[in-house]
Amino acid sequence: MDASVLTPDDVVYYLAVSLDGHLARPDGGVDWLDPFFIPELGFHAFLARVGTVVIGRRTWDHIAAMGKYPYGDIPGIIATSRKIEGPEAPVKTAEGTPAQILDAARKAGPGPYWVVGGAHLATGLIDAGLITRIDLFTVPVLIGVGRPAFINRHDIALDLIGTETYPKGIVRTSWRPGPRVATA
Repeated sequence: MDASVLTPDDVVYYLAVSLDGHLARPDGGVDWLDPFFIPELGFHAFLARVGTVVIGRRTWDHIAAMGKYPYGDIPGIIATSRKIEGPEAPVKTAEGTPAQILDAARKAGPGPYWVVGGAHLATGLIDAGLITRIDLFTVPVLIGVGRPAFINRHDIALDLIGTETYPKGIVRTSWRPGPRVATA
């Protein structure tokens, strides 16, 4: 299976993490990614295929602090029960269970659906069996402390779809989440 192929039904957690498993610094900063953002990663091609973004509240707050919605005219759902502030953007809010949030995303726009972050939102969707794939770009840098990519509440089996290596030591692994793993 080609790891770059997305279907309209896909719900993708597509993210970059430090080698020590962080997706951002404690304050939400991702400056450590700047030296590794290279065209070969295909981010712009991925973004061109995304139909709707699904954004966690803390991730939205970080976007709002930047002052500009970075996804152009791609519609989005922000998972929150609170009023949002921020840049002009084609987004709505949704609250409830992971299934209700994804249902709101499906009503907001077409797929594929990109779960931008963060870990709480993504893990809730994974736990509910709603993420269809995880595309993880591991960047060869240790940032020490930061926001984790996953907040595991129990074990989930993953099926490897594919791996790719890129310049600067970046490795992409693509996974399909499977069932919960029984633990003793």
